[in-house]
Amino acid sequence: MFSEPELHKTSSFASRLDALHSRWDVFAVRLVAVLTTATGAINALSATLPVLQEFADFLIEVRKGMWF
Repeated sequence: MFSEPELHKTSSFASRLDALHSRWDVFAVRLVAVLTTATGAINALSATLPVLQEFADFLIEVRKGMWF
């Protein structure tokens, strides 16, 4: 008859596999955080870009003396 493996003992392979999974989990969470931050920054830039373009055009007109 086969005996059941003891639950409190883990093999070296199992502990290494658990450590690898936890490292990948940490990596995945950090990757999602970086991508979310980058997406937010891109959205903020795309929202403010037209305003910055208008302000730059205004400054060019003022510099040329066309505005006054």
